[in-house]
Amino acid sequence: MQIDNEVFENCLPKGVSWDEQAFVFCEFRNIVGEGTHISSIFVDCGFDQCDMYWGMFNIATFVGVSFRHCVFRGCLFPDCRFVECRFEACLFTVDSFGAGCDFRDSRWYGCTQDGTHGLSTALVPFASGDGKRARG
Repeated sequence: MQIDNEVFENCLPKGVSWDEQAFVFCEFRNIVGEGTHISSIFVDCGFDQCDMYWGMFNIATFVGVSFRHCVFRGCLFPDCRFVECRFEACLFTVDSFGAGCDFRDSRWYGCTQDGTHGLSTALVPFASGDGKRARG
């Protein structure tokens, strides 16, 4: 199902799932998730001050998405696609067992980061970089 131009504060409402949806021009604010499974498509969306612990972003697609002041602890991003995304003041860090975030087999195209920690610059260059595409 496609969901357009919605603002989600604190959580998704009943009847809306993180799986197999297409979110277009949506805003996600102050979302807190633990063990959340996400396999949707996000186009021109924004994530603001979201906190995800053990999130499983399985084959999710992010196009033109801005992540601002988000924290990802021990999250997995297998086979995801990130296209022209921006990461501002985000933190990718370890969970309570010391396991970090994993981006195995994810692909990165034209993404940038600014003030973000824990995201490899080999995958996503700093915003002040040369603008080359990063792939990892």
